Amino acid sequence: MSHHPESVESVIESYCIHLRRDRRVKARSIESYKGNLHSVMIRLEAGSCETLPWLIDRKTITYLLDCFDRDKLAVKTRRGYIVAISGLMKFYGNSTIDEMYIRWPHDSRPNVDWLSPSEARTLANYHFAEPLTNLLVHCELCLGMRASRSCGSL
Repeated sequence: MSHHPESVESVIESYCIHLRRDRRVKARSIESYKGNLHSVMIRLEAGSCETLPWLIDRKTITYLLDCFDRDKLAVKTRRGYIVAISGLMKFYGNSTIDEMYIRWPHDSRPNVDWLSPSEARTLANYHFAEPLTNLLVHCELCLGMRASRSCGSL
């Protein structure tokens, strides 16, 4: 009898139990990893690829990266999926992703200009009740901590 779980669901659940024991990992992060892992596993199953983490190889990861390209996923989403599957694989003793050099495409962030220049000025001049909110807005809009064309002339 194997000491590994036999289904994808039980593999993911065992990993989540492990993460819950680590007090540094927040419940919200665990749920995010779980969702990402389910998305990855759906793609792998659709391609008839191996889904048990100790059996996933370079070819499978390359297939997964090709799926991300085909689906035109944002770079941040791609990285989130790879971080999740890599953590699961490492939990089961598979360091394949660490041994690969994954080159990420440039993150053009097409939706970063979510405010017009006049909207950005209005928001920057508004005084929120919470001082922390004022600081956050200032950091994002005026200090360049969020890439946006609307920050320049505030």
